[in-house]
Amino acid sequence: MTVVSSSNNITFAGDGVQTLFDFNFKIFKEEDLAAVVRDSSGVERELAVSSDFKLISETGNDSGGRVMYPVSGFPLQQGDSITFYREIAYSQELELVDNDPFSAGLLNEAFDRGVMRDQQLQEQVARALKYDISTPQEDQLMPQEFMRNIIAARDASATSRAGAESACSKSEVAQLAAEYAKSGAENAQAAAEYAKSEAEAIAWDGIEHLRSRTPVLSGPQSANEGTTVEVGIVGYVEDSLASYDLDVSEFGSAVLVGSVIKWTLGNVDVDTEHSLKVVKRRRGEIYSETANYRILVKNVLINDGPTMVFANDSKGWPGAAIDAENIQPPAFSVGAVNEKQIVSGKMEVEVTSGQKTVLDGTTGTFLKVLEELYAGMLLVTDKGNVFVESVESSTVSSADIVDLLDDGSCIALYNFNGALNGSGKAASSIVPKSSVSYITGKVGQAVSINNGTAPCNVPVDDIQHAGVSVWTNPSLNSHTSGSYRIMWLMMGGICGVDFGRGSVTIFGQNVALDTSAWKNLNKFINICITSDGKNGYLYIDKTLVKTITNISLTGSGALTDLAHGANDAQSMDQLRVFNRTLTQDDVDKIYEEGQKAYSCIINLPAAPAKVFKNPLQGETLVVSTRSTATSLETNQLVKEGESLFLDGVEGVAGATSGELGEYPNKPYTSELGTPIESANVTGWISANAFDGDIANRWAGLSTAADLAINGSWIGWKFKEPISLEEYSLTPLADPRNLGATINLRASNDGVTWTTIQTDNSVYAEHSYPVASTDKFTHWAVSNNTKLDYYMNVLELAFKKRGNFSVDITSFGLTTPPQYASRKIENIFAIGVGNANEYIGPEIVVEQGEGSTASKLVLTSAGSIAAKIFVEGGLNNNILCDGQDVAVASVSEEIVDGISPVKQIIPDMTGETTDGCTITASRSDYGPAYACWKVGKANQPSNSDYWQANGYPTDLVIAFDSPKTISKYSLISAFSYVQNSQTWALYKGASLTGPWTLLHQQAAAFTWSSTGGGTQTLNFDLGASHTANYFKLNCGNTAQHGYSGLGRVRLFGTESKKMTKTIVNLETPLDKVPAKVAIPDCYSLTPAGYISELSDGKLKLTVDKIEFPNNANLKQLAMSVRSPEDMRFTDGKIYIQEKP
Repeated sequence: MTVVSSSNNITFAGDGVQTLFDFNFKIFKEEDLAAVVRDSSGVERELAVSSDFKLISETGNDSGGRVMYPVSGFPLQQGDSITFYREIAYSQELELVDNDPFSAGLLNEAFDRGVMRDQQLQEQVARALKYDISTPQEDQLMPQEFMRNIIAARDASATSRAGAESACSKSEVAQLAAEYAKSGAENAQAAAEYAKSEAEAIAWDGIEHLRSRTPVLSGPQSANEGTTVEVGIVGYVEDSLASYDLDVSEFGSAVLVGSVIKWTLGNVDVDTEHSLKVVKRRRGEIYSETANYRILVKNVLINDGPTMVFANDSKGWPGAAIDAENIQPPAFSVGAVNEKQIVSGKMEVEVTSGQKTVLDGTTGTFLKVLEELYAGMLLVTDKGNVFVESVESSTVSSADIVDLLDDGSCIALYNFNGALNGSGKAASSIVPKSSVSYITGKVGQAVSINNGTAPCNVPVDDIQHAGVSVWTNPSLNSHTSGSYRIMWLMMGGICGVDFGRGSVTIFGQNVALDTSAWKNLNKFINICITSDGKNGYLYIDKTLVKTITNISLTGSGALTDLAHGANDAQSMDQLRVFNRTLTQDDVDKIYEEGQKAYSCIINLPAAPAKVFKNPLQGETLVVSTRSTATSLETNQLVKEGESLFLDGVEGVAGATSGELGEYPNKPYTSELGTPIESANVTGWISANAFDGDIANRWAGLSTAADLAINGSWIGWKFKEPISLEEYSLTPLADPRNLGATINLRASNDGVTWTTIQTDNSVYAEHSYPVASTDKFTHWAVSNNTKLDYYMNVLELAFKKRGNFSVDITSFGLTTPPQYASRKIENIFAIGVGNANEYIGPEIVVEQGEGSTASKLVLTSAGSIAAKIFVEGGLNNNILCDGQDVAVASVSEEIVDGISPVKQIIPDMTGETTDGCTITASRSDYGPAYACWKVGKANQPSNSDYWQANGYPTDLVIAFDSPKTISKYSLISAFSYVQNSQTWALYKGASLTGPWTLLHQQAAAFTWSSTGGGTQTLNFDLGASHTANYFKLNCGNTAQHGYSGLGRVRLFGTESKKMTKTIVNLETPLDKVPAKVAIPDCYSLTPAGYISELSDGKLKLTVDKIEFPNNANLKQLAMSVRSPEDMRFTDGKIYIQEKP
């Protein structure tokens, strides 16, 4: 370190107000600072540190610090002054010991103290009277001798004068001598008095000559609270030597801009006078006297302003998902602008999801609803709130009633309760070509028709008008290609839904359908397919999801074949055949017939008519039996301060401790234990199921001994007993290789086994939660396959149960909680801005060339400057690697640009998306656009691909504008991948050609009839090619003639006009950021949430948010972030404003 400042003292003049003083020199400790007060008569008084004055800042700052004087009593009065100075002790405090570590810091500090002592001595010498440097040595007197000579001269002159006056009367000669002596004495006295006055002037009067001039301030006499006033400094000096200290006593904030002080006033409850104090400082001068500018700040009454209402469509909530149940979070509203300053806002929405259908039989003490209830649920009703302690279920209506629609239109009903016979005038026997099994269905039992079709014959009178309703669980439906489908033959054509490949077939016509919402639900859903003679309609869970126009109905006019297609397993329950077109009302009634009713005991003053699930109730927590009235024990993470519901009581979690459950890392090793299994197929060993590689599998063959524990089984023997939180199983996607159900079994000796639970099989990677908290060393899964059947497992994993202890003393419970759930918070947020600012969700922007740590260069398809910076904006910042950074200015220009090489086909939501259309010469499984389907990962799943059963096959990609490509890649389908292909890519002048060959290459995927993962082929065109139309041709000569593709990617660039945006940062960064984004402007969140029914509507409201006081704050926007299963409408903000 170094000492770069020579200053070691500073003086302030008193004003009767100021008690805090800043000194501008460094001290090492509080004792290094000394002070004296000089009163108006020139008398000095030394002050004692700590008792008279005290340091209120840290020591060791090069710029100095801050002192309070007095510690108690009245401030320094006008006419008095105080001087602070550094006083370093004349001692050497550093001791160096041989062979001890050398500290450069301590040595530097010792040197600094030496320099400071030199400055201290220099300051004292500077105040002394000194001879000129050229004065001869013999003429230089010691200070004491000098003063004695002056005093002696003065005294001698006085004595001489008295002697002269006495001798004057005696003689003229004596008189002349006396007059001469008198003259000398007077001269000497005058010289002494002059010397005295000069010394006093130097010591005291010189201070005023060194003091800066007091600033003169000019501004308005009054102003409204919260506004910004301008106060001018008359005679303002702007140079590197002068500065001005501003003090508003924490009432608002002030900043000096040129010669004008911009003072943003605070708020007042009544009209109040406030002051702005200004002190001028100039290097080489003493601080000026304090200038005091006073202004009357007027209170402005706050009024209720207009309510901001956001439209329930994309105009009000751009980018939000809006369905039949209204708006789905996360959703961000547009900005709403108010004419006047907004000072507060209170958000509200109407929740439209979670409503229960109240059924007959409901009273003030008994609630019966159609939708599911569960123990621990919180309900909001029009008669009060309800905590559900226990639930009973029953069937709404008899599933055996054939004539459900009361008009004789239902001609056949198959409820599959342990048999395949049907009821109704047209019902016939179902004779499956392979095995069937009965599983838990929607109402009673359901049938699973395995590995083949089930012929039947249900004639329909009118071939043009008919309908079929069936309940199915897509997760229990399977095909060797993983289609998750349900199909039947009717009117001579296939009907059904292929949930795996994403398509629907109605009377033989196949179209694409996004089925991702239903495929993995693992529950029964209702499917209705009907025709009106011209069009075909598909309803799923009573919602019309697809219409196929201009259908052609031929054939026998009968339902003739269930579970159509070989190698299928299809689950069915409550199959109904109707002899007419089904309407929406019919579909609604069919759907309700298949539902259960749920009931619970309540305690309300009257029967509720409106019942909703409390939208603030979030994730259910597992409550361990170890819980007490003051401690919640759970396997899930709970944070201290988190809001919870315990047995219907809302509170805040206290201190927490514990650890989360986790899956052990794969591959499992001997440190964890050993694998255990039933008999395996040679080569497909148990370790394969625990190695983390789905390319390897375990295969078990059920023997007679294995059947004693429900078939083939595989598991792990842990070194110590553990409790499971869940297990994860990835089977080979074929129901023959797993069975309809899985048994989780446990043992402590490998001999005596206990069935912990039975789960419905999901023919894909799936996690199954475990309810039991018992501990065992042996854990295994088994299936219900028959003797000599295989069980194929790609991967198996066991998750150890975690444990958290949460202090719940504040809830005031007297017994251990039975039910716990989180309270959903941070649902709402508000963004604020001036009238012209962008308020919206985060937008990631692309960096161009030339970015530095202080200047960002961004490129975009359109202007983004106004989204980053507007004059006087409240949100003038940008995100740099996740950090908010203030923006000083922004500029833009239009430039010619080329996008980097990237995948140029958009994520497809249908055949046509964002100017791109995908068509195929043939589509047997899945739509052509499945190769680009929205929301899918780069690697396809075992049920997400396009396939054509024939060759050669063409895929045509048409763009609205020219695209330039240089590479393409193909990824195989999961199960059916082929060999002997020749791939060719063309560009065309139109949708039908003529076509120009760009690339052709024989490159084969490896054939596998049962899967084995995906494979990738990459092709480089060697040059760039531009066109609106491209065609991919598969010249397939494989043994099965399948052309199956999971993903197709075209890579290229685009030439287009780009916007170049220059963003200048207020403060340079440490480095050029890797990621830049326009930040999410919704930054203000409410403290509390309330859900209540009003006029039959469930309103979710929040506490009022007080906004920063800013006259430019005139725009608000709101976001609804969670929960995702909530739907809402009528978003609004109630505001308060200043006139």
